[in-house]
Amino acid sequence: MRILLASILFIIGLIALTLTIALFFPNSDGVLDLSKLEIAFLILYGSAAQYTYQRCRAIGQGAFNAAQRVTNSAGICALILIAILAIGYATSVDDQATSLSADQSDAMGQLQLVWFAALLIAAYLSAPSLSTAAPPSDSQPTKHDPEGQPLETHTEATK
Repeated sequence: MRILLASILFIIGLIALTLTIALFFPNSDGVLDLSKLEIAFLILYGSAAQYTYQRCRAIGQGAFNAAQRVTNSAGICALILIAILAIGYATSVDDQATSLSADQSDAMGQLQLVWFAALLIAAYLSAPSLSTAAPPSDSQPTKHDPEGQPLETHTEATK
């Protein structure tokens, strides 16, 4: 059951990230469609994903685990945003809520800003803590003599 929920969360996160990138290009003009906010988001989100990747590598986890953490965090953000929008729509008593006005266009811009901020925070917080890290694999255990005293290493003997 846990694997099924994690898979669903991963798929929702993948869809959310794909739609986020697709919404950057509404007019099919390529890079000319990008606003300064969207460019800043892409740079910051890439930095947060890189941070998660580096932390995963530091504790011995691979790139897929880092990508899974970032994608799952996007899925959680998407589910929370959908719930907030559904509650807002259900409690709306305005009959003209379906018509697009200038106020709603501003609200969509603010919603985009909230979505970007939530994704950035979630991607940053998806990084694992280093307190659970295993010791590096290249560290060698200290050698002891039969009485339990540590033996001198070659570098200590040359001093």
